[in-house]
Parts: sequence; structure tokens; C-alpha cells
Amino acid sequence: MDIDAYLKKQSPSFVIILGMIANLLIGAVDYMTGYHFHVSAYYLIPVFLTVWYANVYAGIGMSTVSWLIMIFVYFSTARSHRHYLVHLWNITSLFVIYNIFAFVLSNLKLALAERRQALSMVRTLTGLVPRCASCDKILGESNSLSDNSDEAKLVAERREALSKVRTLTELIPSCASCRKINYDSSDFIS
Repeated sequence: MDIDAYLKKQSPSFVIILGMIANLLIGAVDYMTGYHFHVSAYYLIPVFLTVWYANVYAGIGMSTVSWLIMIFVYFSTARSHRHYLVHLWNITSLFVIYNIFAFVLSNLKLALAERRQALSMVRTLTGLVPRCASCDKILGESNSLSDNSDEAKLVAERREALSKVRTLTELIPSCASCRKINYDSSDFIS
């Protein structure tokens, strides 16, 4: 089964719990390998999961959990605490980077959704004049391909039909969402 499709079907709370489990596993590996073996890049995996499949706020929360786990791992495995402020600064810098990653990923997800919506609108609009993708001929009323000389006639017919539809919708005031008709009063009636 496709992991992406599976995670899209799950609730945000499931994804957050999955991210927490991944975070704890990465923290356990981080603890067992000691401070000198860095696994800090792997903490981005649960942040990615929660931002992409839940929301940006869950990703920031996951980033905070990652940060707390890294602090715990450092203070429980470090041999010398002479320069603990330097290590705390480095871990906090990673926290800031993880949050920036969460925001950038969230904006990327929004831009991708907008692009998909725009692409679906383009596909709808290209369906008004059906063309063959290879020879650029237009599919006529009889479902046969015709030369581009008939294109102007087809486009004019479809524009005229669209203008008639627009005129009819202006004559009957109706709600665009629920399609209820608005009579003289401000109430919409089914």
C-alpha cells in the first residue's frame, strides 16, 4: 500500500502519535550512540510527518519535543559539562532550524494545493474545446476530428452558449453555494 495515501486517510491525532513514536525511537538511538555520534538530522522526520499530514502547529510541537529529547540526551550522555552552554546553544539553534523547516514545508504544502487547484481549473477549461493532444485537431459534435478551420465556429458556439447560461443565472437570483432562490425579501427559499 502507498504510505502517502495511507497517511492522508489517517486523522491528525494518529499522525501526531506516529511522530511522537518516531521521535522517541530517534531519541533512543541518539542516547545509545552517545553525544559524539550526531543523529540530529533524523529529528526532522517526525517534524515532516506532522507538518505534512497534520498541520504546522503540530510540526512546531514535534520540533519542541525533538528539542527537549536532544537536551535530555546531551545532559545524560555528556562526559564533561564545562561547556554545556555551548551545547545548549547548538541544540537551540537546531530547534530554530526545525521550526523554520516546519514553516517552509507548510507553505510548500499550501502552494502545492493551490497549484493542483489551478491545474484542475485549466483541465476544466480545456474541456470546453476538446483537442487531440498529438495533432491539435478539434473533436467535433459527431465525435470526429476536424481541421482547425472549424475551430472558430466551435469556439463561437460555446461562447454563445456560455453567455446564455450567464444571462439566465442573472435573471434568477440564487445563492452560489446552496442554489436557493432569493425572492424580493432577503430570505432564500428552496
